[in-house]
This record gives sequence, C-alpha cells and structure tokens, in this order.
Amino acid sequence: MRGRLVTALLGGGVSLLLVTVLMAVLLSAPVSGDGMNPNLRSGDRVLALGGTPDRFEVVTLRTPANTTVVRRVIGVPGDEVRITNSEVRVRPPAGEWLSVAVGSGDPGVCCAPDGRGGTDAVVVVPPGTFFVLGDNPTMSTDSREYGFVAEADVAGVVWRRIWPLTDFGDVGAPPLTN
Repeated sequence: MRGRLVTALLGGGVSLLLVTVLMAVLLSAPVSGDGMNPNLRSGDRVLALGGTPDRFEVVTLRTPANTTVVRRVIGVPGDEVRITNSEVRVRPPAGEWLSVAVGSGDPGVCCAPDGRGGTDAVVVVPPGTFFVLGDNPTMSTDSREYGFVAEADVAGVVWRRIWPLTDFGDVGAPPLTN
C-alpha cells in the first residue's frame, strides 16, 4: 500500500513538472534582436501574463506588421513624453518630469502627435494607448516608428525572464532621475 502511494505521488509530481515546463515554453515569448539590450538579449525567453501594464514595465506586443516584440512601456495614458537627442523624459499627470536612462547612443527626437519620432515636441499619450521604447533605442523599432500602441495590441506584461535558466528572474527597470 505504501509503495503505491509513493509511486502515485512521484508520478503526479513528474506530471506536474512536465505540464509546468510545457506551459512555460508555450506561453513564453522569445526576445529577438538587440532592441532590449542590456536588460534582455536576443535568445532570451520571457513569460508574459495578461493585465494592464504600468509605466516602465516590459510587455510583449503586436506591431502593425503583425510581429510580436518585447518593449518597455515609457508612457501610459495621460503621460507627457519627450525625447530630445540623448534624453528620454516622461511626466505623469500632475507629476514631475523623470529622465529615463536608456542604453547608449542617441534615441533621436520625438514626438509627433501620433507618437512617431522626427519632431521635437511634447506629446500626451492618448487614452487606451501606450508609448513603448526599447531599452537600447538606437537598435529598437518602437513607438518612434509605429506610433502609440493600442491597449488591445499588448499581449502581456512580462513577469520573468525564464531562459536562460542562469538569468531566471526579474527583467529590471531603467534608472530614473528628476
């Protein structure tokens, strides 16, 4: 009797482990390219869960070209965003301007009324949208190219990096200054 119980418990544990691994692989998203360096690298896999992202969280999203990418939310609805040469700044409603440290290089200037780059102006993130940016903006396609991202196009909020196992854990947040 005791042997059957041990066998059943071991079998259940192994089955649970296999289901967990399979779900992690099926629900995870690959990071492709250098747009999220140094926090995420090409080949990493992240596990994204549903929900509405907060400012500075990493998300998976569908682009207008119908590809899935991993990017950081810089501005949420109501935030003001401005990018001038080497500085990315965001101001929450009734808040102070925050400077967001993003990789090396020059992210250019932004933003036109639709959130795309090329114009040196302050833009307000419209309701139901987000402004996203790669952590390495010189190598990233993001809102500067395709404009604001509709909430419906955000597939999930990144919970953890799950691959490689040696880097399992939080994906980090950018340093902020006022």
